Parts: sequence; structure tokens; C-alpha cells
Amino acid sequence: MTNPTREKSIFHNAHGIVFPWVLIFCFLLLIVTLTTINQYKNHLILIKSHQASVVKQHILDTSRMKLDEELETIPLEQMQYSSAFLTPDGESVAECTREEIQWVCLWNIVVNGNQSQVRTFQRP
Repeated sequence: MTNPTREKSIFHNAHGIVFPWVLIFCFLLLIVTLTTINQYKNHLILIKSHQASVVKQHILDTSRMKLDEELETIPLEQMQYSSAFLTPDGESVAECTREEIQWVCLWNIVVNGNQSQVRTFQRP
């Protein structure tokens, strides 16, 4: 019996052993692919976080404008004031306390079930 001859290949030698540069290239390709997938996942998380921050800021800005209008009509003797605002994106509740020339307001902002608190200083 004769030994079958193997074809010449750039990936393995005549005995069928894979060249080291092929293994290194495959390993680098795998690393690049996994790194790209990880960066894409992180990018999606970043975009979602940024969108949530923009929505929260929009709700706070809209509510503060409405609250400024309401605070202008409050008598000077009143020291506490609470108000709730609804927007299409979420809701906010403000509990304000008068301190000398300004109001200190604690906001509870709810967006898609996520609640956050913000403290602002209002000067109507």
C-alpha cells in the first residue's frame, strides 16, 4: 500500500498539523469579535441611560416652569407647598419649603416605574 499524498496547504503542513500563525489569526479574530460584541452591548446601555436622563430632565424643566407660575400666587405667610405634575413621559411631585427669599423643592420624578429624587431652589 502506498501512502496517500496530501495536498499542499497554507494552513497545515504535510503531516496535517496546523501552522501556529493560523491558530494565532483565529484567536485574534475571536478576540476582535467578542470585544466588538461587548462594546455594542455597552453602547446600547449607554444610549438607554442617556435617553432616560433626557426624559427626566424634560419632566423636571416642564414641571419647574409650571411650579414657578404657581409659586408666584402663594401668599408670603405660607411656608409649605406641594404640587404634582403629569406629562406624557412621566410624572413629578414637588414638596417645597420657603426659606427666606427662595423655595427649596424636593422632587420625586417617576419615569417608566423608575423613581429618582432631585432638589432644586426656586425663585419665582
